[in-house]
Amino acid sequence: MEDDRTYNFFRFEDLRIYDKALSYVEWVYHLTANLEETPNNRILAKEFLKLSRNIANAIAEGSSRSKPQFVQLLKEAKTLVREALVMGTLMHRLALISDEQSHENRELVIEMSRMLGALIASLEKPQRKQESREVYPDGME
Repeated sequence: MEDDRTYNFFRFEDLRIYDKALSYVEWVYHLTANLEETPNNRILAKEFLKLSRNIANAIAEGSSRSKPQFVQLLKEAKTLVREALVMGTLMHRLALISDEQSHENRELVIEMSRMLGALIASLEKPQRKQESREVYPDGME
């Protein structure tokens, strides 16, 4: 019987937070593509887009490392998420994005921050040792 699941060679591709981070990169790309073409706007747009990509990159890079290193890179991704909030707030204060876009940015980064926090907590949780019980041939334990 064939397994219907798709196998991803890279483990991070199976993480919901990775998919959410890529969706955020797409959102930032479309947001910044509509900015008025000025040198300062291009600089901010480029920084915001790079920042959003770095969130996904930290998740991908960490997945190939040891558990403590993965947790550290997830924490770095969480820091980048907070920086994305700052960038969105700055762009709103400069009247480069609307109230609605600023609110949407806030909602997206809050969701990513929560997802990263949950993943970090699950990785840092001490694993319970599996109690092995010896089973005797006659079924008595």
